[in-house]
Formats: sequence, C-alpha cells, structure tokens
Amino acid sequence: MIASRSKVEILISRKTRSQTPDLIRLAPNDNVAKLVQNIKSIMADRVCRERVITVHKDANETLGMSVAGGVGAQRGNTPIYISNIYHKGCLGRTGHIQKGDVLLSINSTNLVGLTHAEAVTVLKASAESKVISLKIIEGSETTDGMKNFVPSWTFWLSLPKCGDQLLSVNGNSLQNLTHYEAVQILKDVRNSATLVVISWPGSLH
Repeated sequence: MIASRSKVEILISRKTRSQTPDLIRLAPNDNVAKLVQNIKSIMADRVCRERVITVHKDANETLGMSVAGGVGAQRGNTPIYISNIYHKGCLGRTGHIQKGDVLLSINSTNLVGLTHAEAVTVLKASAESKVISLKIIEGSETTDGMKNFVPSWTFWLSLPKCGDQLLSVNGNSLQNLTHYEAVQILKDVRNSATLVVISWPGSLH
C-alpha cells in the first residue's frame, strides 16, 4: 500500500484459476438441442454409488492405474478419476474398479479438491503400503481397450456438484423449507442417502 496526504493506492494480488468450462457450450452445435431434449432419459439409469475397495499387494508393487482431472485441470476443476488401468496390476486384477471411477480417498487420505500433481503424489506415497483402501464413486461411463478414458459432458451430471439444487433426501422433500429445517434433515441422515437433485452442467467444483 502506498499512502500520501492526497490519495491512497492499494495494490491487490489475487490468485486465479481456470474457469470450469461451459459444458453445453462446448458440445457439438448440432447435438446440443437433442442432448438437452433427451437429458432426462440420458440420466435415468445413472446412479451415483460410493464404494470402498480394499486390496492386498506387495510393498514394491505399483497401483497399476493412471488418473486425470483435479483442480485447475485442462477441462476445469473436476474430481480425480481413473483414466486407465493396467489389468495385470494389483487394482486391475480385482475387477472391482474401471476407467471412469472417481477417486475420493486412498487409505483415508482425501483426494477431493487436489490438483492432479498433488493427487499423484498422494497415490504414489500410498502405493508403498501393503494394504490399499480406495473410496470411489462408480463412474457412469467407461471404455475398453488401451486408450485413456475421456468423459463426455453428461458424465459429470451423475456426480454431486456445487450448484446442484437439492429437491429431497431419502424421500423427505426439501422444497419450501427454511435453511435451518433443511440442514436438520441432512444432519439426521445415517449410512446412505438417496438424493433427488436438479443438476447444473456448468458447475464442476
């Protein structure tokens, strides 16, 4: 800050990050109308399921997977997800994970809100353990073959995001409630929850 008798000048330094892409705008122009028209049917069979997978491995054995995404990634601020799996690796041999699964944590270390580089560092450090516990959200899409998995814009609609509007939880309507009343209902949730939401494509934080 620079001050004088006549004026005050304030210099502000602000950290910026890439904006989450407008997924509808980035979709092919000739497909947008059709995608929007059929969005309910597209998402009808997509359920967001969380699972914990435990794997026993040799201490010097790698996890055998590649990941993509993270805060500040090329496609915006997205969760860390599995982009490829080495099927003979310790995770691939289990048959319990697939390309497109979203990684929430490994051995109780949270992976949400990390950059890609930070997540890779955590995964490599955890790989030294003989027991690996992965918490994942099952991906609504996947691919076969050797190529890396690249999610479509509708892939992200099956995941909870900032900006989603909650309509009900476990059959209890959240509409026309005060903020306090809605919070009390959410606090009473135990074990698992079934959410009905309006999903906004442009918010992937």
